[in-house]
Amino acid sequence: MKPLSRRQFLQASLATMAAGISIKGMSSTSTKPPNILFVVFDDLNDWVGCLGGYPGKVYTPNIDALAASGTLFTNAHCAVPLCNASRTSTLTGLSPLRTGAFYNNTQWRELATTQNAIPIPQFFRNHGYRAIGSGKVFHFHDPQSWDNFWPNNIHGEPEDPVQPNYDHPRKGAPYSYKTDLQFDWGVVDTPVEKTPDREISNWLIQQIQTQNSKQPLFIGCGIGKPHLPWYLPKPYFDRYPLETVQLPAVLQNDLDDVPLAGRVLINSYLQNDMVRDGLWKNAVQAYLASITYADEQLGRVLQALRASPLADNTLIVLWSDHGWHLGEKMQWRKLTLWQEATHIPLIFSGPGIAAGKRCHAPVSLLDIYPTLADLTHQTLPYAVDGNSLSPLLRDANAPWSHLAFTVWQMHNKDHVAVVDERYRLIRYADGTEELYDHELDPHEWHNSVDKASYQTVRKYLSAAIDDYIQRNTPKS
Repeated sequence: MKPLSRRQFLQASLATMAAGISIKGMSSTSTKPPNILFVVFDDLNDWVGCLGGYPGKVYTPNIDALAASGTLFTNAHCAVPLCNASRTSTLTGLSPLRTGAFYNNTQWRELATTQNAIPIPQFFRNHGYRAIGSGKVFHFHDPQSWDNFWPNNIHGEPEDPVQPNYDHPRKGAPYSYKTDLQFDWGVVDTPVEKTPDREISNWLIQQIQTQNSKQPLFIGCGIGKPHLPWYLPKPYFDRYPLETVQLPAVLQNDLDDVPLAGRVLINSYLQNDMVRDGLWKNAVQAYLASITYADEQLGRVLQALRASPLADNTLIVLWSDHGWHLGEKMQWRKLTLWQEATHIPLIFSGPGIAAGKRCHAPVSLLDIYPTLADLTHQTLPYAVDGNSLSPLLRDANAPWSHLAFTVWQMHNKDHVAVVDERYRLIRYADGTEELYDHELDPHEWHNSVDKASYQTVRKYLSAAIDDYIQRNTPKS
């Protein structure tokens, strides 16, 4: 991604001041443990202003302001491109190869590999923090991790007020698109005050405003959008008039140089149907509207935090569980190992973290756990698979020898991608590979794995995948 221009940086800085959400640095004499605001979005890719993934204008003033107030990792990637698996790995600090939790129906507390794991909120509870939260932090609500959580249901988030009725025509997507019962979008009459993420932000705001605990706080904020279905009140759609919506850049015949093992991961028929029915722009509009709605709820929580006694001593980490395709490589989901599915926002802000920094080192969501432990001077409960980002939070250009790995499993076969500062190598379970040069090919259109000029980097990244698999595969 291109660095911010001077003008863009100034705009982000002004947005920070206007929104009033910057968090002041903690003085060197403070001995109070910092509070932690732990923000996770669902299905948010790099279509936020500060990352520039969307080719047009996207309205994410609060995410952008938070990035301007701290360190934005421009080359951050999920460990698994699926909700439950990603959250399990991120929250336990364990590689998906180690957890074995690859699917949304997996209860990680019931797995032999993770039943003794201590997820991040529970870790801080064990170290004297009061853990409160709302929304989809875990994929399945985990009562052991919290002192107070709302709502106390299976996913930890309110029900969407508009549930699709599949006996009748759908709102945005035709009935024939029934590949995913949630794949739908449209304007709803529900007041914004009654929408799930608004209720989540309201509960957290109330907790922040009335908090009188002498303990440091761990605050989990799980924002559900832009996850499907994209149902929202009309003003959010109006923000993106259909005639202004930009489609993502795609290449005809993009899949011609993709191995069969990669092509079977996608649902290309859905993209064909979207183009046939002239609904591609409509779906992009709905996704953008959902992003802006989600950003608004974040801003409300940050505003409440700023107005509270917690303002000067709160670490904030913001991330998304994985990315999302909107027609790129003929895909309309996550579940791949390309940039659209793995690349996500990751921001740290707060005491001791310099403002306005952009770090381009390859980092992973697995790095969040050791980083938070490091920043709060806590000892990790076991050897996690990530690396503390503290050196990069002190100096965004500090030496960094680590790579970012993403794993996807289908039919018990592991496919692995690795990213460094310039390249992505994907190796499928059958040994076939893709190699992309992001400097010359940012859209990952041209598989260079067989080009003679790329054999040195291919061998280097292939050896890194071998090492990653060996280190993280449990011994039988």
